[in-house]
Amino acid sequence: MKKIKIVSKRAPLGYSWYQLPPFLQGRITVQAYRVWLAHKAHTMHERDVELKRPYALTNLKGVYKQKIHQAVLAGGEFDPYTGEKLNWEGISPKDAVVYGYVSDFLTKYAMLPAVDHISADKFEFEICAWIVNSSKTCMTPDEYVELCGKVTAYRQPAKAKAQAVGRSAKKGRR
Repeated sequence: MKKIKIVSKRAPLGYSWYQLPPFLQGRITVQAYRVWLAHKAHTMHERDVELKRPYALTNLKGVYKQKIHQAVLAGGEFDPYTGEKLNWEGISPKDAVVYGYVSDFLTKYAMLPAVDHISADKFEFEICAWIVNSSKTCMTPDEYVELCGKVTAYRQPAKAKAQAVGRSAKKGRR
């Protein structure tokens, strides 16, 4: 009879598969990152199950956690749409205070890291700013960038015209 060696897929005692990414070291604690990661995996899985996405029915929360962690490692330091540095320091539950005006909320929470599906039909994630994730809602990255391009193209001439009018008004006063 042949002996079978059982290989455990569990991490050794005191080790976690989810180590703090290098760009977060010194910025947040390992515990804060792991709590954030577990919470995001839970909420993304629950929502995907509710939406009856096929990959949610065949993957457990642990797989979601792995995919989200990989997204953080692949590009979680900066928002992929604006290039701004994400506010990982704000993920700690102690920072979740009651806010007043909407502008206060946006100032404090706009750059928090958010987990976003790259595409609704694929089991892939990216990390972006909360405000970007909120504004792009159900668009693919390409659709969102196209929309932003249209907004920029439409608004730029008006802005350039206003600046030109401002310059000519200043010259007329002399």
